[in-house]
Amino acid sequence: MANYDRGDPVPHSHEYFLGLVKTLPIISVEDPRVQRIINNPFERRDLYRESFGQFGNNFHFLFEGLSFQRAGQPLDPALHSVKVAQAEALGDSWRRFMGYHTTQDLLAKFDVVLEEGKPYETFKRYHRRLVASDLWFKIEALEQTIAHPLGLKALDAAYNDRRNSVLAVAAASMKAFGIRPEQFFT
Repeated sequence: MANYDRGDPVPHSHEYFLGLVKTLPIISVEDPRVQRIINNPFERRDLYRESFGQFGNNFHFLFEGLSFQRAGQPLDPALHSVKVAQAEALGDSWRRFMGYHTTQDLLAKFDVVLEEGKPYETFKRYHRRLVASDLWFKIEALEQTIAHPLGLKALDAAYNDRRNSVLAVAAASMKAFGIRPEQFFT
C-alpha cells in the first residue's frame, strides 16, 4: 500500500483529485450534527470529533488487519499486526467470536466498507501530502469543489459514519463473547 504522505510519488494529478472529490460521498448539510457544528463555530473542532470521530479511535486497525489477512495481503506491522496478535492472544473467546456466523457477516460488511473507501483513502493520502508540503491553495481548491460548510471534513464524516456503523456492531458482538473491545481502542 503506497503511503503518499511519506514521500511516495502521487500517482495522479491535482485535476484528478478535483474530479475525485466530486464523486465521493459527503455528509448532508441537513444532518443535525452538521447543523450543530455550523451553529456553534467556537466549538467546531470538539463538536466535529464528538459527532464524526472514529469509533474507538484505533479500533478499525483490528478489522482492517483481519480483512487484509483474509485477502492474503501483508499487514502493516505497526498498525495491523499488533492488533491482530493482541486479539489472537485472547485464545478461546477470540476463536469463538471469529467462528460465529454473525462475525463472518460483519467481516464481509467491513470488507465492503474498505473496498468502497479506497478512493477516499487515496484522496486522504493526497490531502496529507498537500498539508505536509504547505500547498494550501490546492487544498482550498478542493474545498471549493465540494462547497460544504465542513469543507473536506464532510468527506471524513461520511466515511467515518459508514465505517463506524460496522465497528459499533462489532464492538457489541465482541462484548457478547466476553471480549472488551476497548482494549483495541489505543
